Amino acid sequence: MKKIRYFFEYKCSPIWIYDDNMEVDNIDITELPINTYLKEEIIELDRLYQETYNDDYPAESLHNDKIRNYIFTKRAIESAKLLKKELGENFSFFYYLIDMECLFEESKKLELEIFGLNKI
Repeated sequence: MKKIRYFFEYKCSPIWIYDDNMEVDNIDITELPINTYLKEEIIELDRLYQETYNDDYPAESLHNDKIRNYIFTKRAIESAKLLKKELGENFSFFYYLIDMECLFEESKKLELEIFGLNKI
């Protein structure tokens, strides 16, 4: 069974497919058998992520807007859940929990920074 990792990286698609030998292939989202609206959402999220690439200093991204980052993180979490559901038994998720934990942690951190202790 093929394994999938949904993970945003600069200059790459966020879809990583691993075979049984753990050889990895970075594929275009349009190649996956999923709902058109989910494909469009992931493509849009990838576009938003790629916009933060810093050409002058690649080691430091342009993630400087907490609200933008918060919205991106929330959308990435929901799209990951939908992606896992849509792919069902065709793929197993590789490092899914680790990546999701990172997104949840980032989301909580941003919530605290944006809303403080008294969230809405």
